Amino acid sequence: YFGRAVDFMLVQDFSSALDDLNRAIMTSQNFTLAYFLRAVVRAKQIEYQLSAESVQSIDFQQVRSKNSKDFSLSGLKMEYEMVLRDYEKVIESAPRFIYVYYNRGNLRCSQQDYRGAIADYTEAIRLRPDFGDAYYNRGLVYLKQGDTVKGTADLRKAGELGVVAAYNLLKRMSD
Repeated sequence: YFGRAVDFMLVQDFSSALDDLNRAIMTSQNFTLAYFLRAVVRAKQIEYQLSAESVQSIDFQQVRSKNSKDFSLSGLKMEYEMVLRDYEKVIESAPRFIYVYYNRGNLRCSQQDYRGAIADYTEAIRLRPDFGDAYYNRGLVYLKQGDTVKGTADLRKAGELGVVAAYNLLKRMSD
């Protein structure tokens, strides 16, 4: 089930991937990677749904009733909670798995939980001090919060660790 779920995810058949991941987890409730992949697939599914909704015309959005908009927001919140629960399960069984902190930081950032995102990126960096992408994302969050000193320091470190986009951003900031 797990292998097939990976295949389904790669072709963006998220529903089938989730079905197989649920089966894999029912078969082995301690299958940490299945929980992690299920969280990743659910997050990708949310991302896909949000991008599809943003493509819809403004006229269509104006026709929707207030109740349907509220329902979709509460449904979205529930989807995020399911992803976070899977990440928590992974942390319980594999607390040194850096990518769970990194991914959860990204999810928290998308929800504008910047404090939580910084904490997750910081934990990923603590576990792997050469994790350039975590420095980069944490630097972006610091900048978003107005902390230029910490943001710039993290972007510099990300650049030193090979994240070229960090140097490009620092150059644009100095212009």
